Amino acid sequence: MILLSLCLLVCGMRASDLGPGDIAFTSMNADAPKIFSFVLLTDIQDSTGIYFTDNGWNDTSWHNTSEGTLLWYYIGNLPCGTEIRIHPGPDSSNIGDIVDVDNGFDINASGDAILAYHGTGLNLPTTFLAGVNIDNGGWLTTPVNATDSKLPPELTDGVDAILLNPHQDNWQYSCVRTRGLATSIRQELMDVSNWVFNNVTPYTPDACVKGCSEIEDYVKRPGSGNTLCFDGSDDYVDCGSGSDFQIQEALQPVLLGQMNRPDLLVLQERQDPQHPMTKVNLKMTGPLRPLSL
Repeated sequence: MILLSLCLLVCGMRASDLGPGDIAFTSMNADAPKIFSFVLLTDIQDSTGIYFTDNGWNDTSWHNTSEGTLLWYYIGNLPCGTEIRIHPGPDSSNIGDIVDVDNGFDINASGDAILAYHGTGLNLPTTFLAGVNIDNGGWLTTPVNATDSKLPPELTDGVDAILLNPHQDNWQYSCVRTRGLATSIRQELMDVSNWVFNNVTPYTPDACVKGCSEIEDYVKRPGSGNTLCFDGSDDYVDCGSGSDFQIQEALQPVLLGQMNRPDLLVLQERQDPQHPMTKVNLKMTGPLRPLSL
């Protein structure tokens, strides 16, 4: 009766039907307590439900259904950039509700994958949304073991699914971008070099994604310099191999000044299209921190 009521509730949610890449994973722990997290890359309006399973996929059907499936659902609206943490053990989440619709969800420390999908019910996917894989064999063409999975045809590794290799038990997004266009956040999340890992100690997800915005946060990169490059015409400015900071889609910023602080640079959108900015290189004497205005 409970599952029937949930199906009537969740399966009927059509206002926020999601598509591939509308969510992305931000952490996956195979060591207890095996928490994983994901971020919304589009707005949810009028509720939605998402299935998460560690069952493997094979061509047009499930490779196995011997593992488990969780249903996360939320009644109401949520903005793009909301990060959600799921704790499978007690079936809890920081936002929304979790129902263990098929007992057995247990991320295997020897390697496993999680697939997220919309569906009409348990094991009845209509649209795959995202995938994450920590199996050393990766997305297999022909799955063999219970923890193996093929990548569903709707998903593309490095676009809306990610293979985290070499195998480590616990992975987490390193927060190189915390706010920006959904496409920019997704791009950073699909780059394995932007993740950190630990084979012994699980991560407590940072929930460092603060929201989606047309104004891009600064991106901290490894490097020897502290050069910030931006201009008002190019969507992407390469500061060179020695730079630490970049702004993408800068929306014609105008420099307002440092406000007597060497670590604070304030930018705002230029309103006068007759006076576009030319490229400016700035040498910063201290660390640069994002500031949301």
